Amino acid sequence: MNDSELDSDSVALDREAARWLARRGAGLSELEAAEFDQWWRADPCRAAAVARLEAVEDRLRGMADFADDPEFRALVEPAQAGRPFWRWAQWIPWALAASLAGLLFFPRPIRPDAGAAPLYATTENGYQRLMVSGSVVQLNARSALRVPATGPTAELVRGEAGFTVLPGEREFVVQAGSFTARSSAATFSLHLSGDEVSLLVFSGRVELSGPTGAKRGVPAAERLTADPRNWTQAVATRMEPGQMQEILSWQAPRVSFSDTRLADAIEQFNLYNWEQFELRDATLGEQRVNGVFRADLPEEFVRHLILEHRIVGERVRRPSSSDRSDPGGAAIVLRATP
Repeated sequence: MNDSELDSDSVALDREAARWLARRGAGLSELEAAEFDQWWRADPCRAAAVARLEAVEDRLRGMADFADDPEFRALVEPAQAGRPFWRWAQWIPWALAASLAGLLFFPRPIRPDAGAAPLYATTENGYQRLMVSGSVVQLNARSALRVPATGPTAELVRGEAGFTVLPGEREFVVQAGSFTARSSAATFSLHLSGDEVSLLVFSGRVELSGPTGAKRGVPAAERLTADPRNWTQAVATRMEPGQMQEILSWQAPRVSFSDTRLADAIEQFNLYNWEQFELRDATLGEQRVNGVFRADLPEEFVRHLILEHRIVGERVRRPSSSDRSDPGGAAIVLRATP
């Protein structure tokens, strides 16, 4: 298969992924949501296409937040930092529409400048998932990651990132300060704080190289915190499964709302949870909500609604029926406080 055929396949796949995301943005039924889930899980290339477009959406929606983040602006190349950040918020919807339109109608994908090193960053409440060289990368809040054209696969510039390196892919190399992590198949996280690096391996094995070139192999269920000044004395700590789950809880799926209708917000939560949100009063669905929440913790969203909107959630059990619109099961009914 030549480059032209590969490009054509890539464009077709991105078009299909863009259509799915556009449909999801307008609202999917339960059947359509299951169909979308089955579609992207069936092929790693589809999953990668969806992740790329989701990353575009995340970055476009978050651009305005970076205007007040001096640390982020210091990371950007001088030529880029000199460009105006103001008024980005009002252009975000148009930019997103243009990016999706480009995927749907341009005959060839737009390739970035080969000399540029893309920078992915999150703000205080941010979260971002992306694909890098066939592996899944998740960025925690106030974190930044570069993807150089040459050298390491990725460079953690600040904050924390989780990595899922899939078997069969080439070795994944992450530079974090003066340390380098390498793995061919593992799930791990790196946290960079000043010069200090903390490596937690959830599964597989990761090799960590220090500033002197000395290497340490870190197996699953171990956490190694290293400082370049005493790298040879770094001690690994054995972690219990519960401890690792708590530390990595930030990697759970997130839903992000910016002036979003409550009716649309609960539809997003309902895609992830067995307990389904219901509105007692349909007019509540027009209220606007903001924030970033763990998709698998609906009670966190309920607490936000109580504090910010005086809307309470009541757990109820629905009897099963033959009506498809009322399948029964657990529900969280939302209603306004008296």
